[in-house]
Amino acid sequence: MNKKDIELLLMLDQTKNITHAAEQLFVSQSTISMRITNLEKLYGIAIIIRKHRGIEWTDKGKLLLQFAQRFKLEHLKLLDQISEDAEVSGTLKIGVSHFFALHKMPKILRLFKKEYPNVHIEIITGWSSEMYRELTVGNVHLIFVKGDFPWGDEKLLLYKEAMIVASAVPFELEDLPNLPRIDYKTDPLIKHTIDQWWNHTFTEQAKTAIFVNQVETCKEMILNGLGFGILSEFVIKNEPSIYSKPIIHPETNQHIIRPTWLYYEKTYSELKSVHVFIQFIKKLNIESL
Repeated sequence: MNKKDIELLLMLDQTKNITHAAEQLFVSQSTISMRITNLEKLYGIAIIIRKHRGIEWTDKGKLLLQFAQRFKLEHLKLLDQISEDAEVSGTLKIGVSHFFALHKMPKILRLFKKEYPNVHIEIITGWSSEMYRELTVGNVHLIFVKGDFPWGDEKLLLYKEAMIVASAVPFELEDLPNLPRIDYKTDPLIKHTIDQWWNHTFTEQAKTAIFVNQVETCKEMILNGLGFGILSEFVIKNEPSIYSKPIIHPETNQHIIRPTWLYYEKTYSELKSVHVFIQFIKKLNIESL
């Protein structure tokens, strides 16, 4: 397996599609297919399963992908070790949940770049569950996400926030089924938490009057008196005119809390750019930014 094979495997994993991988590598689809066939002949295994809308890794193909990911990491470590540049440089790839990307990340990056201007930063955003998948397949070095995910490696708790019901007018929780609700598209994990609370608390379905794509739009609808919303307390923390009540877990009788985490692999923290960023984050009061 050579460097081009490594690049091919990593790009296939990133795109999950032969056509898209070919476009990103600036080669033809037939070239990609031929290189896959050659690898399969070399190792005597099937690497991928071709499907109508993309590819899926076989169990043996996943082993080759894991090798490619380890090779990439070791190569980055090597570049770190032989670099004669006294300044910290390199590339830092970060996955960030939507809310964190809007409210926290710009301030963090501004402060970080003042100290480490030579570090090149690549950011991708999405739902927390999507960023978790990006981390598990090795597409990013670290992620900022809301919620608890099954993660056996390094993580840092940044802050916690309560889930609340918010409205522009006074209300009682028992009246919610009769009031218009402003709902919004959110991460499946958060939606499940909210739905679980609602179904344990009420027998009636919510009267959703408006459905929007972002929680920030939901907040504006609430501010204009169009209904109530169920969201995290940080979304409305600077809105003193809003009435709010925390939602309580029906089994534990405790406030439903959403933690925000920094997740990363310990092996990636051996890279200078990743290491200095993690140490930088540990010194910040992220909640107050």
